[in-house]
Amino acid sequence: MESLRKLDPRNKKILVRLDFDVPIKGGTVVDTFRLDAVFETLKYLEPAKKLYLVGHAGRPEGKVIEDLRLRRQAEYLAQKLGLNFSDRSCKIYEHRYLLGDKIEILENLRFFKGEEENNEKFAKKYTRLSEIFVFEAFAVSHRKHASIFWLPKLLPSFLGLRTEKEIIVLSELRNEADQSIALVGGAKASDKADLILKFKALKILLGGKTASELWLKKGEAKKGNIIFPVDGILENGSTKLYSEMDKAEIMQVRDIGEKTIIDYSKIFNKEGKNIIFSGPMGQFEKEKFSQGTKKLYQTAIKSGKNTILLGGDSAYAAEKFKLRDKFSYVSVGGGASLNFLAGGKIFLPLS
Repeated sequence: MESLRKLDPRNKKILVRLDFDVPIKGGTVVDTFRLDAVFETLKYLEPAKKLYLVGHAGRPEGKVIEDLRLRRQAEYLAQKLGLNFSDRSCKIYEHRYLLGDKIEILENLRFFKGEEENNEKFAKKYTRLSEIFVFEAFAVSHRKHASIFWLPKLLPSFLGLRTEKEIIVLSELRNEADQSIALVGGAKASDKADLILKFKALKILLGGKTASELWLKKGEAKKGNIIFPVDGILENGSTKLYSEMDKAEIMQVRDIGEKTIIDYSKIFNKEGKNIIFSGPMGQFEKEKFSQGTKKLYQTAIKSGKNTILLGGDSAYAAEKFKLRDKFSYVSVGGGASLNFLAGGKIFLPLS
């Protein structure tokens, strides 16, 4: 897959795979980071005859879920691009959102079972629209889904400008794994467990639901560079040592405790060249469970080291704390970026 800079988009019909999976509250996109990251690519493709934008949001599992329609993302892009917005139903693609007279956003790919089932026939119905494919959804590059696996095989394909940058930055970081401290938190522990074991970082510090779930399977996570939290703050606000909690209490942990914050901060200041955050340390959306994430972000920034955020939740937390622009680099990918750093497979033909 070649760089987008090698494509002359003039007079071409182009299909662009984006990532529309952004947090929405009260009918409004509350963190536009992933959408803003694609503007450079969209501006580059402006001379095209027609742009068809496709992507996903959430996990509807092959069903139409009203709250997961892409209308709000489409409205935001139309506003940012200064284009008129309209929409209409569509028998083939479920819904079309029209931005001006040259851009169409087709409805959530995951409303159709063929996407996550990696169905070639499903992918082919999108190829009828265009002659070129552009991939600008790095955050799902590790998913073997139809729009990721098949579309690059079915059409002449190019890497979006942000995706190309992600690969360059993360490749350099992967080469410096033994100089990196990684903090892995958030949920989706099942997705992260193997990657944590494979990632050859100097140290891997755990937090969030990932820490709690792996603590209960500690035998599977015995590795010299993996460090578990010492204490955690429970749903009721009390703080307990992990070693003194039962299973029910461990699953009620909502943030790392003060002892853990101190221990992790000491590691920041003593070791490594890079500090990588993949997922928050707690339920940062609630003030009483935000301190673990916030304090470690602040300590990492003050350390003067190279600081990297991976993924939407990490970036959203940093924006909430007004710290995002103080990080050295903010990746659009969470699990995909961690997967890349750990040497895992992505389903794009990069060579």
